[in-house]
Amino acid sequence: MLRRLLLCLAFALVWAPLWIGSPAAAIGFEAFSCITNEVPGDCAIGSTQLSAEIVQSGEDALLTITMFGFEAALVEQIFIESSLVTAISFLGSTAEGTVAFGTGQAGGNLPGGTNVGFEEAFNIAADNPAPSNGIGRHPQDDVSPQTGAFLLSLTGGDFSLLLADLRIGVHVIGYTSGGSESFVSTPVPEPGTFALLATGLLGLAKLGRSGRLPKRK
Repeated sequence: MLRRLLLCLAFALVWAPLWIGSPAAAIGFEAFSCITNEVPGDCAIGSTQLSAEIVQSGEDALLTITMFGFEAALVEQIFIESSLVTAISFLGSTAEGTVAFGTGQAGGNLPGGTNVGFEEAFNIAADNPAPSNGIGRHPQDDVSPQTGAFLLSLTGGDFSLLLADLRIGVHVIGYTSGGSESFVSTPVPEPGTFALLATGLLGLAKLGRSGRLPKRK
């Protein structure tokens, strides 16, 4: 009986991350990784100034992308890799200045995406991105930070599964060098969620190795 209870507890800890989580809490992203490296300095600017967060919004997800820094750089196109996202739409900007994006489209071609096996499900591009649109710093309004908000429509509204399935790509233009770079990133796993998962898996492994529980004296 005790072994059965411990086995049930271990299974509960493994599956708990899919049941509980913190749907109202914003989830950050890993540091953006440059995948084109046309100009190393431009890659460094993008990796330093780019950030993103995602939060559950009803049965969908709200993605925000921010460019914050003193160097000129503009996010002019965003790409989504996920089997759960069915559409992307631009909701607006949380900063002054001109930030305008068009209608989300299926597919796309993230420059350099084939280098990392990026599979574009959807993309959305800034309207007339140069020189004054897009997310970032440009001479026309010289505002930083700038943040764009995007709604990701989900299949089944399962936010927990989205976090494990999602990868985003961004194409950045407007550098002083005149070049452009592409970056990718994934959501940062919630520490509490993965602690539960690890504890559950460890418990299952121990039960599997022991084969039986020691007898009580």
